Amino acid sequence: MQAQLELDKEPWEKIVKELYDICAYVAGYKKTIDLEEGIKRLETFIEANQSRYSNFIYPFDQKKAAFLHYVRTVVRRAERSLVKVNETQLIDTAVLQYINRLSDYCFVNELV
Repeated sequence: MQAQLELDKEPWEKIVKELYDICAYVAGYKKTIDLEEGIKRLETFIEANQSRYSNFIYPFDQKKAAFLHYVRTVVRRAERSLVKVNETQLIDTAVLQYINRLSDYCFVNELV
């Protein structure tokens, strides 16, 4: 899938690892979580590429844009779920920040 969509493999491998860490943290298998490097990496990419956005994006013309748009909606759903969990089980703010930045990362990746 990654090759078909022309996605850079390295950042997505890091994202998958960080998402596994987040799942382990939320499930209680990890007591602490360090996402500072991941958040910085996402923000650096976003800042470097967000200027490409000038019009509304219709994700129907390209497989990559459509796929990333779908991934972004799933990430937003996960973010809403984590905010809800945070009402009863305190979630590290870095987790919430990472998920929020990941959604923006997916959006900006549609432009690249």
